[in-house]
Amino acid sequence: MDPLPQTDPTKMAEASVPDTFRIMNTVVAPTLAKGVIKRRPSVEALAQHRGLDTKAVELLQDLREKYGGGPLLLRFPFRSQILLLDPEHVAQVLSETPSPFTAATKEKKTALAHLEPENVLIAGEARREELRPVHEHALATDQRVHPLAKHFKDIIHAEAEVVRRIVLGDAATEDESISNDLSDIRGRGNWGFAASTNKSKLESFQKQLGQYLDKGEEGSLVSRLPRDSDLDLESQVAHWLFAFDPAGMQAEAAREATTTTAAGSGGGGEDHPFTRGVFLEAVRLWPTTPVILREATEDCEVGGFTVAKGTGVIIFEPFFHRDGQRLNFAHHMSPENWAKGTPSWP
Repeated sequence: MDPLPQTDPTKMAEASVPDTFRIMNTVVAPTLAKGVIKRRPSVEALAQHRGLDTKAVELLQDLREKYGGGPLLLRFPFRSQILLLDPEHVAQVLSETPSPFTAATKEKKTALAHLEPENVLIAGEARREELRPVHEHALATDQRVHPLAKHFKDIIHAEAEVVRRIVLGDAATEDESISNDLSDIRGRGNWGFAASTNKSKLESFQKQLGQYLDKGEEGSLVSRLPRDSDLDLESQVAHWLFAFDPAGMQAEAAREATTTTAAGSGGGGEDHPFTRGVFLEAVRLWPTTPVILREATEDCEVGGFTVAKGTGVIIFEPFFHRDGQRLNFAHHMSPENWAKGTPSWP
């Protein structure tokens, strides 16, 4: 495919109308159909059977060849978006979050408002600065092995349905009603702005969560949260509960990709480097969040190209994870890439 003539190297390339429709049909529509808040297993299976992610990656490769590796402007009817095609531009946008690229995009707000209206992901910059340390402490993001890993491992060995116990404590073991409410609310969240928020169910769900937060059972994630705060912790914990769903899918993929002997060969204690590498590879090959969204809060630049305030940013993860033109291991599991804690990209 011949590249388009470039008249102004500083001007961002703009996708043609036919190419914009191709992106909508091949990238955006399948992602929405799979479910952005609650996965739709039947659609996931259909997408896997038809290789929709592969087709999307191939399309973006074609567009990169046609328009170049800079951000690609998409003139959608509701508002303009830019599609990133260069990993360096991805790194820039993520490093410049929350300003000038906020994670609290209009699309994300409408989806998460059904479930967690005060969550850190859709919070303003000042509120985000208050909430983020709370999440990082509870999840021990600065430690390779979580302080409660041994306790969580005992729970996992004891039973398959562990999410409620890990997040809320043993008292939530039989509380299926809170999981049922969570499932219903997430289903509405898939429809974003097209569905009204079920305020009564949301209030009931948050009330149930509040009881576990008040108790703060020792050995649960909520035990690591602050007490008597105004941080809307129900919205923060709700995200942990639903985030375990796709994470569990990757755990299953990791189990299928490794053996008991290999998994146990990576060291003692709770840190198993080989198993960690297999899990990270499972997330790379089947990302839990297929699309990362950002929104420009002011006029700014990406890779030297001007981005107008209010423009959305689309990062389609499978493209960067499975780009065979850039990665020689794009479509197969290579846990050795994570041996030193960070991937050794070629």
